[in-house]
Amino acid sequence: MNLDLKQAFQAPSRDASWITKIVVGGVVSMIPVVNLMAFGYALSYLQRLLKGAPAKLPGWEDYGVLFVRGLKCFVICLVYLLGVFVAGGAALVLLGFVGALIATLLGLAALFLLPVAIVRYVNEGESLAAALDVEAVYREARERLSDYLVVYLILVGASLLISAVASIHIVGPLIGLFASFYLTLSFAHLLAQVFGAPPGQVSGFGDSGPLDPV
Repeated sequence: MNLDLKQAFQAPSRDASWITKIVVGGVVSMIPVVNLMAFGYALSYLQRLLKGAPAKLPGWEDYGVLFVRGLKCFVICLVYLLGVFVAGGAALVLLGFVGALIATLLGLAALFLLPVAIVRYVNEGESLAAALDVEAVYREARERLSDYLVVYLILVGASLLISAVASIHIVGPLIGLFASFYLTLSFAHLLAQVFGAPPGQVSGFGDSGPLDPV
């Protein structure tokens, strides 16, 4: 599969009202608890893309639905990371340096599988059980490993870059929030290219120009 990186990073900005939607997303991301809606929004976008729908940004509406989706996403992240923390902590206590190495590897594995778990959550009718089926998540990641590995490394690299920008005095954290939200949407597009239906085919904007706002 040939990943279309240019399309993924340009897709959010092809929406006619993308600036407004990104600004709202950045502002929502700043507010504790309320920021779960930003995760829910990204999942709504991912859901559209996984179904092969045009890469139009959803509207900021149905806030209760966005919040619940974001909360479920948080639960998935918490289970994966908490499980690793407990297992890694036990290994560290029992095995010392070797345990620390095991804990590190477990953490990297969890972070690697987590996006695939979220894709399964969306693809399987927003099922938490599907997302927490580690064996199935691992199988899907393995089946498309070469493409997914590229996407994952791009995410890591872009996240490190945004972290560097966010460290800039005063303006950095603000820029980082909005850039991070935009990156999340671009990453959703890349995930849909890898795991979407049909595989690797995500509908673009065609020749019709920017889409109308929701």
